[in-house]
Amino acid sequence: MPASLTILVAEDDPLDAELLKRAMKRAGITSSVHFVKDGDEAIEYLKGHGRFADRKRYPFPSVVLTDLKMPRRTGLELLDWLRKHPECHVLPTVLMSGSGIPSDVDKAYHFGVNSYFRKPSTLDELTELMGLLNDYWSKTELPELRPSCD
Repeated sequence: MPASLTILVAEDDPLDAELLKRAMKRAGITSSVHFVKDGDEAIEYLKGHGRFADRKRYPFPSVVLTDLKMPRRTGLELLDWLRKHPECHVLPTVLMSGSGIPSDVDKAYHFGVNSYFRKPSTLDELTELMGLLNDYWSKTELPELRPSCD
């Protein structure tokens, strides 16, 4: 993803978050990447509330990458929230999960996810996936979004 993109990653597992960071670095992704622990914290980031109020430090994301199963608010609940807020309903969102359960996939697309991926089992596979996402989003025309989702 080009440096002009800002990526918000919602991932509750610290080990998975670290693997994502390593894979993004190995894939050559130099974009601004911000990690939050769950869907509730992602919403705080998107709203620019609390510790995320400084938009220079925490710019509004161009793309959201979210885990499916997280405490407090899941990836599906985050998607549902995004699609119900006019300021955010077109924000590109990618869901990654260890689950490929058809009902989870169906629900994700029902809530408007742009892409759903099963989490790869190796760092090499994750690096390849992050590179593919990088190539895709760097060539995509993205909508102009407001600086928050209040």
